[in-house]
Amino acid sequence: QHTSGRGVMSRARDASASRIFKLSPADFGRMQTAVRERLRERGSSASDEVLPEYVMVMVQNQKTQAQVASELKAFLGSEASPFTEWLWSRLIATADGTPSAKATADKTAAADGAGRRRGGGEGGGAAKQA
Repeated sequence: QHTSGRGVMSRARDASASRIFKLSPADFGRMQTAVRERLRERGSSASDEVLPEYVMVMVQNQKTQAQVASELKAFLGSEASPFTEWLWSRLIATADGTPSAKATADKTAAADGAGRRRGGGEGGGAAKQA
């Protein structure tokens, strides 16, 4: 019998898609910041804080990648699956202690914090003003 590498990769992807994550409070905060930035990059029209918080609550409540993608379709449409693939890769890297993932999340958090400290100029609080 011949087993292809493709089958092995598919099984590995399936296993990681159903993986449950238990993040430290610091990692949770970094991931939420990274999620917020990623959603901004993708032009999410949802509130600056509500959707990232919802995403992280689903992770905290041990939802699978497929469940999170399904829930996010209402907000992200066809971008839900690519977004959750990105999210799961970051969660795996963070949970496994991959330095590059933590450093990237730290940089994102620092940049986000610096933007808030500067006051964001004229648009700094626009999303919260209604």
